[in-house]
Amino acid sequence: MKKITVFLAILIISKSLDAEQFNKGVCIQSLSMSEILIQDSSYYFLGFKDAMLYYNMDIPHAIFGFVLGGFAVLGVALTSSPEPYFNAKTIKYSKNSNLFYNKDYIAGYRKAARKKNIRATFLGWSIWTMLFIFVILS
Repeated sequence: MKKITVFLAILIISKSLDAEQFNKGVCIQSLSMSEILIQDSSYYFLGFKDAMLYYNMDIPHAIFGFVLGGFAVLGVALTSSPEPYFNAKTIKYSKNSNLFYNKDYIAGYRKAARKKNIRATFLGWSIWTMLFIFVILS
């Protein structure tokens, strides 16, 4: 959404300036379009990296998956929306605490943390299934 907004702003500015001034870069002096895209994506990857390193809800989700099985996996996949400012380990160790309210950072953080939640819940369900099969076969 932000990329489209920046593009539309450039388009509107370009219509108000003549083509010669626009080509000289009068309207955009601080950042080029590629730098804006790189900057936005780097916040996303910082959030993704922080969640992979510091998000630590594996054990509770594994227990949740063990107890409720496939329903837990489905529930976590549909409703999980972890935030960096609710996780004590992320707050304590992350060097990016100034980005906790940046929407790109939060999007990356949520993506990685949700993957970890689903993985842990599925692991709990898998352990239950293996134990169930072991008990049936013995």
